[in-house]
Amino acid sequence: MITASDLMKEMIDLTQETLVRMQDIFKKAQSGEASLALMSEAMGTIAKSSGEINGISAISDTVKRQAEENNKAGEGGNAVSLLSEQIKIAMNEQKSAISEIAKTVSSINELAQENTAKGLDITETSRALVGKVQSINKEIDGFSPET
Repeated sequence: MITASDLMKEMIDLTQETLVRMQDIFKKAQSGEASLALMSEAMGTIAKSSGEINGISAISDTVKRQAEENNKAGEGGNAVSLLSEQIKIAMNEQKSAISEIAKTVSSINELAQENTAKGLDITETSRALVGKVQSINKEIDGFSPET
């Protein structure tokens, strides 16, 4: 993977090479050794190197933007992870609350069954008492002066 520092190093190397070429051309031009064709060719090479430097600079800018986007994506991923953890905690709390509600409903059901059983016992006892009262009333009627 190419890093920004690798690109910068390559840009520096190309710049240094270009400067050395330019110095050579100017020395040859001053001494009269360089022909117009050689100077033109050297200037073309310099222009090409300049274009390469611009291309590397554009790549460097793209790498920087990509790194920024990667950081944003990482931050977004962290936010999603945090929200996911919060949802998990909330779901566990809801699960616990539902369990407590189920226990409470079960207790209410047991109490209702106990109350129903006790109500039936009271009804049976009341019927027995009514029967005894009726029996006692019959006996009392048997002692009444009318007979």
